[in-house]
Amino acid sequence: MGMALEIVFLIRVLRVRPADTGLLIAVASLGGVAGGVFAGRLSRRIGSARIIWYSMLVLGFPQLLIPLAASGWRIAAFPVGMAFFSFSAVVYNVAQVSYRQAICPPRLLGRMNAAMRWVVWGTIPLGALLGGALGTLAGVRPTLWIAYAGSWAAGWWVFFSPLRRQRQLEDTS
Repeated sequence: MGMALEIVFLIRVLRVRPADTGLLIAVASLGGVAGGVFAGRLSRRIGSARIIWYSMLVLGFPQLLIPLAASGWRIAAFPVGMAFFSFSAVVYNVAQVSYRQAICPPRLLGRMNAAMRWVVWGTIPLGALLGGALGTLAGVRPTLWIAYAGSWAAGWWVFFSPLRRQRQLEDTS
């Protein structure tokens, strides 16, 4: 939902020039690169099981800056929020894929990965449609609040799972 509206938000709502829009998104994308660089270290420091919910709830919390972006100096809220969103998403994905691979029997890894990709990636077009519809009906900024608050709040499902009581994935049998 949020990613479907980020260009609309920057250009139509915040009146950012197209070239500056590209620059803001490029700068924000560096968060994903940093997430890839630091995912292993963070996992070792925080715990390979604990990092799954930690990446969503703690590292992902600053994504709530995105809808706070406004003209002038407050435009910085957009790339900072998006950088944290990208950072936390990469750290989360490295951790949760590692978890799924650790608990899945080797003979089922291909099927499990294909099923997970179908479920997760299959929701992307639905989210984009919902984001466009809500953006039209309720407005772009309120839809961004719904999208990024919902993305962050999804971490609570993982927090209240058995992973919360584990530090390392090796503890999972």
